[in-house]
Amino acid sequence: MTYPGRRGSYTANVRMLLAAAALMSALAAKAAGPSLVALLIEPELNAARGEAVVEVRVFGAALADPAKGDHLHVRLDKAPPVATGNSRLAFHGLPPGPHEISVALVDRDDKPLGAKDTVWLVVPAKP
Repeated sequence: MTYPGRRGSYTANVRMLLAAAALMSALAAKAAGPSLVALLIEPELNAARGEAVVEVRVFGAALADPAKGDHLHVRLDKAPPVATGNSRLAFHGLPPGPHEISVALVDRDDKPLGAKDTVWLVVPAKP
């Protein structure tokens, strides 16, 4: 949630959640290989603008250019996946309604490495 005049508190909460997710994923990575966590950044504020910003934390693997190493396949709704080595993803011009953003870790040959996550958001209709 965003709170007018309390942006610092929101940022601190997001950092705390990222740290907790990092710890949990690091523990899981030791047992099961690479993992990742996808988090929406300021979801209500961005959704109201028809946007989404996703921060992806990868554990147990290093992101690289898709032609050179492990990378992400990102899918918005039912669109074909897009390959990227970036961990911060921005989507603009989203129409009103529900949206699903899926992220999966794949190797250089686009074979899934098992790590994946999905976030959901709803862009409100404009009055």
